[in-house]
Amino acid sequence: SQLGVSNLIPLIANRSVVTPNEKKIQRFQAASIESAKQAERDFILQIAPTQTFQQILTSASQTKFIAHPYNPQPFSLPTNIPAPHNIIVIIGPEGGFTDQEFDQALKANFKPWQFAPHILRIETAATAAAAIIANHLLTSIPTTPKIVDSPPK
Repeated sequence: SQLGVSNLIPLIANRSVVTPNEKKIQRFQAASIESAKQAERDFILQIAPTQTFQQILTSASQTKFIAHPYNPQPFSLPTNIPAPHNIIVIIGPEGGFTDQEFDQALKANFKPWQFAPHILRIETAATAAAAIIANHLLTSIPTTPKIVDSPPK
């Protein structure tokens, strides 16, 4: 929530090692409350119920990314992300997504995104993605230039 993320959706993919249990979800919720307090945010990061990879693919988000550590294509965030900023980034488990999952995501209009030159831990990848998007949205907001005119003599 400190970086403006509104929802966290725990994901179960083919190579998932850990399945979030109720105790872990409660820890996420407690951390999100403390984070909102510390950052003096008006909202608390919502922890959604765990979803499967197939459920995530049906996301109604307008802007969809799948983290991919070996994306050969140069990538930049689109400049025309509509407000409210309805963005989803799916980050794979420790073993990464299977080729089949990656292909399914592409067919569901997710764009591959390599946002670091090497493989990141899940927690680091999520934080990096949120920070990059937050910075992009803050620096790409169009501003109306002010016209400064000399007063008449």
